[in-house]
Amino acid sequence: MSNKTTALNISIAVKVVKGAILLYALLLAVFFFFQDKFLYHPTREIIATPAEEGLSFDEVVFHTAGALRLTGWYVYGSGGKEGGRGVVLFCHGNSRNISHRTDMLKILSGMGLDTFIFDYRGYGESEGRPGEDGIYIDALTAWNYLVEDRGVNSDKIIIYGRSLGGGVATWLATRVESAAVVLESTFTSVPDLASEFYPYIPVRLLSRSIYDNLGRVGDIKAPLLIVHSREDELIPINHARVLVSAARDGVGLVEIGGSHNKGFVSSGEAFSGPLSDFATLHLR
Repeated sequence: MSNKTTALNISIAVKVVKGAILLYALLLAVFFFFQDKFLYHPTREIIATPAEEGLSFDEVVFHTAGALRLTGWYVYGSGGKEGGRGVVLFCHGNSRNISHRTDMLKILSGMGLDTFIFDYRGYGESEGRPGEDGIYIDALTAWNYLVEDRGVNSDKIIIYGRSLGGGVATWLATRVESAAVVLESTFTSVPDLASEFYPYIPVRLLSRSIYDNLGRVGDIKAPLLIVHSREDELIPINHARVLVSAARDGVGLVEIGGSHNKGFVSSGEAFSGPLSDFATLHLR
């Protein structure tokens, strides 16, 4: 091979490497600047209400200290009396809005529990754009609405976080005193989970949203129940087991079956039974 050919091959190789580096750098930039698009998937349209499940409810409008308008539903339990058994403050996941959670509202109502479910900023009819710090504010505002506006005693409130909502629930649970906390189908942290989806990206360095369940779960003083499907295709059950090991003594783990989005429905009594028992035990 001539020196000219060797030099040409080296030049081509250098260009290929430079091109690959440029493409990788572009990929990192896209991930960094558009990561909220990967994390949050809100929709605005309200496709159903609790009434379609035969549930009685109030439409709620409340405001953050910064005057951001938030919306939600206060759904009554099957017992009929407001706050009779207790109230679940429900923090939903990263996709769609509260109108896609009516199946869960029916389950909780059937236990005789009221539920206050609200949309984070940017979801449903709530104003603003979603972001970790803002969503935390929304959750605290929802808590204050229950305690201050509706007069619900804190020892009658169960903080419930599902999927991304688990990260919201653990944040709130370390700042208020509730009757109990339930984490369903959640993760140890966003960077932990994202690194499993994108092992070729240094997500721990680039992530702006953390939702650090693992770092907070040990500080939760209220009774804690963790529920997770062994068949969860989005968030592996190992996340739940790690959270249990990091939590205070006495935390319960309920392993159910089914998919990430429908396991709580398909599991039936295996899900609702332990949850109802947990509520009975800790609501005073």
